[in-house]
Amino acid sequence: MPGDSEAYIGAFQSSSLEVLNTASLKLTGTVQVGPGATDVVAPQTKSGGYAYVTELLPTQLGAVAVVRTSDNQLVDTIPLSEGAQTVATSNDGQEVWVGSAVTGTIWVIDTSTQKVVREISVPDARPVTSIAFSPDGTRAWVYGMAGVSVVDVASGDQVAFVPIASIFPNTSPNAGSIALTSSGRYALVLNSTFPDAPKRGTVAILDTTTLKVVSEVQVGTEPTSLALDTTTSAAYATNYINGTVSCFQVPN
Repeated sequence: MPGDSEAYIGAFQSSSLEVLNTASLKLTGTVQVGPGATDVVAPQTKSGGYAYVTELLPTQLGAVAVVRTSDNQLVDTIPLSEGAQTVATSNDGQEVWVGSAVTGTIWVIDTSTQKVVREISVPDARPVTSIAFSPDGTRAWVYGMAGVSVVDVASGDQVAFVPIASIFPNTSPNAGSIALTSSGRYALVLNSTFPDAPKRGTVAILDTTTLKVVSEVQVGTEPTSLALDTTTSAAYATNYINGTVSCFQVPN
């Protein structure tokens, strides 16, 4: 977004992208993008600024809506073979990775052409809920319902896998978000718990070298998302049932 003056929010029920002014904290516009607007990223690239909105359709099909951020106009819709649940941008802004809500498929979109240029399979992780890139851009950490796949960005090959039962033993975990610290030494992995039996969620702090959990932080009931402020090493988890935000410090 120009000058970081706008934030974009996917509105699932209204099939729209809501535009929020970050200074006034008021909604300033609405862009109709298509049914099931879910996740959003807005990288700045050499060809300009675009927001990419995943569409988790009621059918097995999906799409990514492309919105030009200079005037908030829908300029393209990229069809996908399955529903899209999550989206992340590579560190250089040249690629957007879109995760399937159905299988362990990731579609890679070239931000200069708005075309899918390759597909990456992470069958061990299966339905993808979140993607985070390492600080050096060489690895993608893909969190799915069955665990975390570590993917080599250049080749698309899985180089490591951590089963979700190893991250959250003695519980029935539901995959949420994943985030990496600015050093890349730790990955924060969220257990969202299941909506039909909501419980207090947990954030596991995973050592990215040993792939072992070094500590856990309990957050609120049915946490839905996780964000990390890499400048202060503060993490935030939104808690759906409580209507609260949990804040805690993490190692860097």
